[in-house]
Amino acid sequence: MSYTKDRYMEMYEEEAYEYDRQRRQLYYDIYHQWPRDDEEVEFNEEDILMYQAEQKALNGYSEPENNEPNNSIVKDGEVVNKKQESKDWNEYTENTIETTPIEQVALDFVKRQAKLEILETNDWWLDIPIYYIEYQLTKFQQINLIEEYILRCIYEKDLKINTVNSICDVLKLDKVFVNYYLQKMIISGQIIKNNENLATYDLTNVGLKALETGEEQVALKTDKVCIAYKPSLGIQIYNNDFLQQSVHHLKDDEKVCNYELPLVEDDELTIGGVNSEWISTIAEKQGREFAAAGVGSTVLKITKVTKSSNNYFHLGEVWLHDALNLEVTGKIWDFQQKRWLPSLEKILPETKKVSLLNDFNNRIKETKQKELKSLLAKQTVNEKTKVIETLRGLDIRTEFLKCFNEADREMIIISPWINDYVVDDAMLKRFQNVVNKGAALYIGWGIAKNIEEQDKKPSDVLLEKINTIVNKEGYPAVYIYYIGNHHDKEVLVDEKYHMLGSFNWLSYRGEHNIRHESVNKIYDKGYVLSQRKVLESAFLEVLEHRLEDKECFSDINDTYRWFGAIIHLQEEKKKRKDIVLKAINDISNNNPEMLRHIITMYKKYKEKDFGFNILEQKWNEYNVRKREDAKKNMVPIKELVELLNCSKFDLLKVTKKIGIKNISAFSKEDAEKIIEAFEKLRK
Repeated sequence: MSYTKDRYMEMYEEEAYEYDRQRRQLYYDIYHQWPRDDEEVEFNEEDILMYQAEQKALNGYSEPENNEPNNSIVKDGEVVNKKQESKDWNEYTENTIETTPIEQVALDFVKRQAKLEILETNDWWLDIPIYYIEYQLTKFQQINLIEEYILRCIYEKDLKINTVNSICDVLKLDKVFVNYYLQKMIISGQIIKNNENLATYDLTNVGLKALETGEEQVALKTDKVCIAYKPSLGIQIYNNDFLQQSVHHLKDDEKVCNYELPLVEDDELTIGGVNSEWISTIAEKQGREFAAAGVGSTVLKITKVTKSSNNYFHLGEVWLHDALNLEVTGKIWDFQQKRWLPSLEKILPETKKVSLLNDFNNRIKETKQKELKSLLAKQTVNEKTKVIETLRGLDIRTEFLKCFNEADREMIIISPWINDYVVDDAMLKRFQNVVNKGAALYIGWGIAKNIEEQDKKPSDVLLEKINTIVNKEGYPAVYIYYIGNHHDKEVLVDEKYHMLGSFNWLSYRGEHNIRHESVNKIYDKGYVLSQRKVLESAFLEVLEHRLEDKECFSDINDTYRWFGAIIHLQEEKKKRKDIVLKAINDISNNNPEMLRHIITMYKKYKEKDFGFNILEQKWNEYNVRKREDAKKNMVPIKELVELLNCSKFDLLKVTKKIGIKNISAFSKEDAEKIIEAFEKLRK
């Protein structure tokens, strides 16, 4: 197959382009930054060999020993599997989350309530008095015919059938038999012996009632129930299974309630505070069947109430912030009865409530609280509109990692702290992916008012790694600045959504111990745009200060970073333009050579605004001045000939010998060299 000359040229250009693209990609893979377009791509042989070795290691290749692959490394004296060592955020599963019992209860409670944020939870044990209540059972049963006849005989006083002998005569019964029934009826309280000498009997009210109803009340047996009792806290535990969950002694890692509980007289249980109906309820809940003592048995009377030693019961404390009512509330969970206790004011101190509310107000500004309240109300009115959702636990981390794939133009992260553990190689790759898409990544950090007072600063190595991330144009595109005095933890992605909560994005992975993390993810466009303006203003303020302090032009990369950061913001265009024009004037006066680099940067970004015309104008003016200055400092060849009293031919021969170009005029430095050379020749 034959090709035309033009086609051959096209094929050659395509191959050259592909070759250049591959070399640029290799350069990025090795040095983690793109070469600039005007740079020749060159490699160090040792760097290439090291990169190849790293690739073999990453692909699981190593020199085999005993025909077994080597997948381990030594760390802190222990053998660690490479795959475990390089574990990334998205490889963690639900099993890695560690929650305390009360945290799980709290999470279940707030699951469908976006307005609630968990501020604090505590597991502890409370000692509750244990009481044993003894009681006597009774029942009503049908009286038999003999008992009924005896009662009627005694009842008819006019007939005077109220002695043993008279009753025996009337009923035609043996005396021993009658005495048995009389004694039984005395014990049951139906009759009383009236006179020892005459041995007469009278009916009691119980006997009269038995005669009227045909039933008699019989005492059967005694029994007892066990309860945990502290009504001032809403704790009355009767269920045997719940009682068995209490303990006499706590383990070393179990905490006792350290709140000072009030002394309440009603908490003391006495016989006077117990009635038959209450005992019947307790016995029923404990599964005691009075029928076991006979059908129809009931409590006859309470015989004894004994207070035993206290037992410890498991309780959980939860503090919540209600974003709709802008208040903090406390709740106590009873693990035995699986319910929230009703009486909280007796145990949860008001001082703690105030302290937590103050801490929350310091963390979330009042304006943002009001905005969240408005959004929650908006969501409540129209549940079909996706305005706000609350993320908790693993969902926070999952949604945060999605942000890096969803940012098209701009992503902002505000995190009080940054560390190498979270911003690891995998996270740095996510940063790189954002800028590769052409988006700008802004990172603001710092909780202290100034960087000197900041604790847990990121390492210089980490900051250097972040600052060396460049986009496809070869310029820094991760704009990380110390903004200071910020406790906010926020993420904003384009105009799509804004995330605000308690999660420390760049200093806490969230793969274990979720603590009480929650994040509001807000989709309302008006709110997102308002927050973008607030967040960008913090960066704009830092950039303006750096310009005033002359901190942004210490080297070419700082200059690229400053101009890139201010150009890629979205808000306050006029203000940004004014600041950029001031920067251009400063550079033009102090380091005009840098103008050329900035112009190149503007052209690669196809940026025709933010002072591009001024840049070109300043650069052209500088070149004109440079040429004029050069003319003033030049010595014409004719003047040198006259000064040295030599021929033009001899002058040019000497300039060639000492390596100075043959031109019609020389700089003052070159002229001095030529004069010095002539003096040496003449000597």
